[in-house]
Amino acid sequence: MSAERTFEARELSARGHGAVSIVAVRGPGALARVRELCARAELAVGDVRLVTLRAGGERLDRALCIVARADDVELHLHGNPLLVAKLCAELGGASTSATRTPEERALAKLAHAATDSAARILLDQAEGALRSAVDAQASSDDPTQLADLCERSRAARFALEPTRVVLAGPVNAGKSMLFNLLLGERRAIESAEPGTTRDVLRAHARFGAYPIELFDVAGMRALSGAAPVHALERAGQELARELCARADWIVWLSPEGERAPPELAARATEFLSRADQAAAELRARARRSLASLREPTAAVAAVHTAFRERFSLPDEPWSPGAAVAFDDPTRAALDEVRAAASADARRAAWPRVLAAH
Repeated sequence: MSAERTFEARELSARGHGAVSIVAVRGPGALARVRELCARAELAVGDVRLVTLRAGGERLDRALCIVARADDVELHLHGNPLLVAKLCAELGGASTSATRTPEERALAKLAHAATDSAARILLDQAEGALRSAVDAQASSDDPTQLADLCERSRAARFALEPTRVVLAGPVNAGKSMLFNLLLGERRAIESAEPGTTRDVLRAHARFGAYPIELFDVAGMRALSGAAPVHALERAGQELARELCARADWIVWLSPEGERAPPELAARATEFLSRADQAAAELRARARRSLASLREPTAAVAAVHTAFRERFSLPDEPWSPGAAVAFDDPTRAALDEVRAAASADARRAAWPRVLAAH
């Protein structure tokens, strides 16, 4: 490739499988390079043409080529990630989001937003909210605004990425009933027979504005000996312990007020389940209780409230037009700003929030 070619190839459409992907080739030498991939087709500024893209004698794809300027060409081709990656590699650019601006990265994530709040957060960033905040902070270095941005970004992460929540506890504690209530549909078998849930049930749910990956796991109880009849339940309990070890939050249910095991207690919130059937002494002692059968709406609301309290989250994580660090690169760069030892160091670090990739 000649030295004067300083163009880049960048995927504009959201990454992943789709009907169409759009690759922009921009910068000096862009049109010349596209012509080379089209067997030196006589493409000119203003053309909108179907072309055949080739590389190393191999036919890549048919594409719609739009030539806005000699340094600005778009290729619309089939939305196969492997095809797009190969094309960008041939063009000499990058197909990953690493070279994208924060606005482009937010727009790409918008298609996968799990809730309305997440979509609004990302749309604000795609429209420049984060860039405006960084520009303002780089010149003013206001500690209060920095703290507000960090806190909004922390809360927004729960809106943008699902939290792993496991319903756990002894057998017959009402986990499956609560699982169904939190989903708003009957997915788990509910039975008074201990050990009914032996495998793991997983579903996507929402706790208000927050997306959740919800798990209903086998109940905990002692199983005598190595009887074959207990083999499946024992395997289910082992899987339950593994999931609890990886959970962000454990909802521990017990109709007898049993405490969560020490190894789970740090990530667990304990509820007295079947509270309408519990002794008065147990109800008085329990900090949190659920009566899922008699008061299903109140039970769901209690879990939602406990979740927000656990992670210090507002009811609504979206504030119109507010900036947030919305992905891992920008959050990491924001952490560097917060950790900077002086105002000058923070001013120097702010541009890295926008350049993070």
